Amino acid sequence: MAEKEAEYLRLAYSSSYDQLQSQKDDLRAIRGQASLAIAFITFLGTFGATFLGSDGLRHLFADDGELHFLGLSVSGVVLLTVLAVSLALSILVVVRVGICVFSLTSETYLHFAERETEEMIAFRHFLSEMDKHFENNEAVISSARVNLTLALALGWVQLFPWMLLWAEARHGN
Repeated sequence: MAEKEAEYLRLAYSSSYDQLQSQKDDLRAIRGQASLAIAFITFLGTFGATFLGSDGLRHLFADDGELHFLGLSVSGVVLLTVLAVSLALSILVVVRVGICVFSLTSETYLHFAERETEEMIAFRHFLSEMDKHFENNEAVISSARVNLTLALALGWVQLFPWMLLWAEARHGN
């Protein structure tokens, strides 16, 4: 009976370890996607600025009598806000990991080895720790996914202020 239970605990340990490694790969992939999102958002901003040219970019700044905020036109404020927030969200995904743990430390294993703890008791402890790490990691990964989704959505939204600035430049407003 004890051998069968130990076998199941080993299988559960192996499965939990594989899940933590899968989470590590997921987070790495999301961070890679966020790096691409930064490049994409920056490309759209560069394309928009290049397409407008220096004469068109003057519409970022408010003229006398025009509705403005800190000297920027409304479309300029919207554009810079959307651009800044989308880049900030992408950067948060790339550089802010939160607290993720993808494996147990060697100290954890040594603690049980030094005390010659029964194998099943040690595996139960390892599984409990891994479950806690898994749940915490999922929260961090979920937050990163949300930030990446918002960053990409805002990256596309920046097209609208660019089009508005282009229309203002064409019509000489």
